[in-house]
Amino acid sequence: MKVKGTVFTGVSRGRQMIDMYKSRIKGLIGYEPLSGTLDIKLDREIDMIPYSTKRLDHVLLNGAVVVDLYLAPAILSVPEKGKEDVWVTRQGNSPYRKDVLEIISRESLREKFRLNDGDEVEIEFITEPEKKGRMESFLTRFHEGRTSTLD
Repeated sequence: MKVKGTVFTGVSRGRQMIDMYKSRIKGLIGYEPLSGTLDIKLDREIDMIPYSTKRLDHVLLNGAVVVDLYLAPAILSVPEKGKEDVWVTRQGNSPYRKDVLEIISRESLREKFRLNDGDEVEIEFITEPEKKGRMESFLTRFHEGRTSTLD
């Protein structure tokens, strides 16, 4: 799926979120992300969670699973400037509606592509939406006594 949007300055929670989960995010995506996110206001609302292939979560003492962060692989395209492999994120307690995406990457995309508020970009999710119902994590399987993904 492809969506278009414009760059904007967000509420500055991206840096805090990345710093809080940096080592866990690195373990999931294979590199240390830059602190902070590139915020994109879409031309329509979307639910990016079905495109997520990874998530950060934890299990409460009562067994409930709380998702802190969803991650979906994507390609950010900046007209006449280039493309970059990125991860689209959505916090479990996001301050944004579904018409905003937060992008994480290895480097500052604002600097690399000389982006300013109001610049147009395109995001292409590179996975198909999840169709199996709920996405499971290792913690969920472990809590249920299933340590293999084949269980």
